[in-house]
Parts: sequence; structure tokens; C-alpha cells
Amino acid sequence: MMALMYYNCQMLCPEVLHGMASALRQSGFHAGQDYDVVVASIDPTDTPADSTNEKQHFLSMVDAEPAAAGSVHFLTGSQGSITDLAQATGFHYVRVPGPDGKLDQFAHSSVIMIATPDGRLSKYLFGVDYQPRDVRLAILQASSHRIGTLSDLVLLYCCSYSPSQGRYTVAVLRILGLAGLGSIFAVIALLWLLSRKPKNMTVGV
Repeated sequence: MMALMYYNCQMLCPEVLHGMASALRQSGFHAGQDYDVVVASIDPTDTPADSTNEKQHFLSMVDAEPAAAGSVHFLTGSQGSITDLAQATGFHYVRVPGPDGKLDQFAHSSVIMIATPDGRLSKYLFGVDYQPRDVRLAILQASSHRIGTLSDLVLLYCCSYSPSQGRYTVAVLRILGLAGLGSIFAVIALLWLLSRKPKNMTVGV
């Protein structure tokens, strides 16, 4: 699970972070066991101390076990590294003037990203309020189904990811297909039961 933001933000970034933590907490998956978290600052003036404070706040929001701290990473870097990461992930932002007229704020996308274990971006979930179901399905799909349950796989089959909306929607045709298949099996079972010959019965007089 990835997100780009800056740690001294007072508006959008805390909402993104809170939404991600809330969805992860309700997803049923656990940091360090089922997923890792990488949050990177787009502000080169953010310090390691800033990242440490944000990490501790995030861990408290996600209600993670103490051992999960090693799988949650809040990063800072130089402008060159930030630019490379933003371009690689397709994350767009611009620096804008703050209340005092200085360029100390950023206008940026509100999105969290899910990457596969080998580092390929799998899904983008937009907004600041992420559905736990969408987060769970995105993590499950990015893991190539190596985690999760049978019911997750059924739910994943019945939903499809919409890149334009940045969320999972119900795949009506798939559900109708499953319903039709179930009806066929039910008819076959009924015909089989009707075709069975009744056992010979002896009636005593």
C-alpha cells in the first residue's frame, strides 16, 4: 500500500492518511503479515523526525501490532528522488503559495496505490474515503490470490475494478452467469431425482 503526501500538510494529506488507515484497519488484513505500507513525502524540506511522528500516528490509527512497525515505512528524500518516484507512480502535484505568499504548500492528487510484491503498480484508489472492501480486494488481487479466503475469491469474481472510478463495482454479467449456472445444476439435479426408479415395495396382507 503506497501513498505520496507531505508531512506538514494541514488539509488533504491527513484525510488521505486517515482514510487509508481506517480502510486497512477494517479490511481484515494485517500489516507485516499481509501487506506493507510505504508513505513518501513530496516535500524535500520534510525531516526524518517529521516522518517518525507521522508513522507513529498512522500505527495508532491502523491499530497495528508492535511487530508491524518494521513493515510500515514513512520516507523523506531529495527533490531528485521525489521527482523520480512521482513520475514512476504517475502522481501529479504542483507547489503553490501558502497564506503568507511563500511556496510552502502543494496541490496534489488524493489517491492511494497498491503495488505487487515485485514492485508493479496494480491499482489506484481515488478520494479520501476508501471502502474496506475495495482495499481488501485490491490487496488480494495484487498478491496474486496468495492471501485471503474462498469467499474473497468469489467476491473478487463478482466485482470488477473500474480504472476511471478508482474503485470496485459489481460485475452484473458475472453474477447473472453464476445464477444461470446454478439454475442449470438445479434442473439437472431435479431431473436426476425424478428419473430414479423407486425401490420395490412388498405389501403384507
